[in-house]
Amino acid sequence: LKKKEILDQKETAEKLLGESVEAVKRSQKEFQNYFESGAIGMSVTGPDKRWIQVNEKLCLMFGYTREELMEKTWVDITHPDDIEENETLFQKSIDGIIDKYDIEKRFITKSGQIIDVSLSVTCQRNEDGSVHHFLSSYIDLTERKTFETQIEHQRIMLRTLIDNLPSPVYILDSECR
Repeated sequence: LKKKEILDQKETAEKLLGESVEAVKRSQKEFQNYFESGAIGMSVTGPDKRWIQVNEKLCLMFGYTREELMEKTWVDITHPDDIEENETLFQKSIDGIIDKYDIEKRFITKSGQIIDVSLSVTCQRNEDGSVHHFLSSYIDLTERKTFETQIEHQRIMLRTLIDNLPSPVYILDSECR
């Protein structure tokens, strides 16, 4: 009877282990599908600032192939004026002061174009508190920033025009007030 109980427990343990392994594989596949099909750039980077994994959207955003990007660090393609702020936040993550940060910064694409990006970084830690990796998402703000600049230029031009008209200008609402 005792031998049968031990065999039953072993069989139950093996079944639970198999189910756990399947659940982990399913979770990994779901994450990979989300990661690759995302509408935004995504990456996994190490504490050495190198990319461990990048999605296709990020490669397209920066103009590099996956292989080319994997040979670089994020510092290599960050605009020089934006490195210090990013490095400070990164170091605070390494030191355990923060686990997440958001920053707007510029990157230099393979073609030399400067793009504005909203970057969100989350630090994943080992049980001892050391950094395992960083999960990052990138949203290209270049088009929005271009439109904002154009609108500001138009506003300045209109203000200059109004200020220099020889006769006063009155602006009325839809009820002529």
